[in-house]
This record gives sequence, structure tokens and C-alpha cells, in this order.
Amino acid sequence: MQAGFFDGMDHGPMGPIGAGPSMRDKMSELRRVRWLCRRGMKELDVLLDRFVTAEYDGLSEQEHAALISLLRREDPDLWYLVMGRMPADDPVEESLLGRIRQFESTQR
Repeated sequence: MQAGFFDGMDHGPMGPIGAGPSMRDKMSELRRVRWLCRRGMKELDVLLDRFVTAEYDGLSEQEHAALISLLRREDPDLWYLVMGRMPADDPVEESLLGRIRQFESTQR
């Protein structure tokens, strides 16, 4: 028997309610992150937007949180972190920065 109206579960347009984040939630989160990628430094703006567009869906929940944490930093600090001139305090952030650097090196 297929899941549906009579299976005792509430169903929304994306499947059972409470089964995980909906596509709408994920798209809203992605828009929010892309907005945070908008920077005063054009170089950061372009790099971060390209990275998020290409790689965001493949990041873990820890990496999502680390990315948000990084994006809350001031442009000069974030630039030094991305360029590897300053180490991140958090190992997940440092790993994510390495991934951003690797992505950037393949875009040239």
C-alpha cells in the first residue's frame, strides 16, 4: 500500500511532514547564505558566491555552520583566512577554508 492520506501521517507537498527539511526550506537557506556572501570586497563576493553555488549542497551540516560563522566575519579577516594568511581557530572552519581554496584554484 502506498503512503498517503490513509497511512496516519500528515503529508505536505514535499512528502510526510516532519520527514526533514523541505525543498522550500533548503532554497530559503541557500538564498540567505548567498546573501551573506555579498561582500564589500569584489574578490570575496565572486569567490564565495561561486563556491556556494557549486558546492553548498555537498557540505555537511557542520560545514554549513562553519560557513555561516566565517561569513559573519569582517571582510579583511575573512580575506586573510581564505588566502591562508591567518589560521582559523575552529578545525571545521579550517577544513572548509581549505576546500574553498581548492575550489578557487580549479577556477583559474
